Amino acid sequence: MRTNSDFVWNGGERNRKLGVYRPCRCGTCMRTQMGVGYLSFSDARGRGLTVSITSEQVFQRLDRAIATFQDGREKQSENSRIRKILSENYLPGPLESLPLKSYCEMCGERSGRDPLNGDLEAGFDPSGQAMTLCRACRVGSAESREAQFTNLLEAFQAVVSDYQRAAQQYPKHRSVGFA
Repeated sequence: MRTNSDFVWNGGERNRKLGVYRPCRCGTCMRTQMGVGYLSFSDARGRGLTVSITSEQVFQRLDRAIATFQDGREKQSENSRIRKILSENYLPGPLESLPLKSYCEMCGERSGRDPLNGDLEAGFDPSGQAMTLCRACRVGSAESREAQFTNLLEAFQAVVSDYQRAAQQYPKHRSVGFA
């Protein structure tokens, strides 16, 4: 690589982002080299590098490659920032932070009474409260919540169906539609 003032420079512009640039109209950017653009960057001390690009195809490829690289680095940086925030501000969920009791809070069954069905663990009761539950109550709570969800879903579908019928009956008054 040539090391004259057209390519490697010291003490010039500081912190120029690595990128491909088009020459300006005044010709200052490309005094000695003509082309479609240039690849350039500089560090905090103003030590930089500028390479003339004579092919539009090469210019476009470099532009895409640098953008892809920078997007990847930004995503990595964002992911590491999110991981750091999550690790520093980790708050356990309601089940993780629940101190287990020696009995089921729904039915009162004591731990160890039946080795297969007496194991206690954290779970949600039908109202959504975290508590110590035996297997039978935990399964029952899940089935109860599923039934509540099914009822809610059926009610929502009935409302949507009523709305669609009304929208067909009164098309001039339709403001929002459902597919």
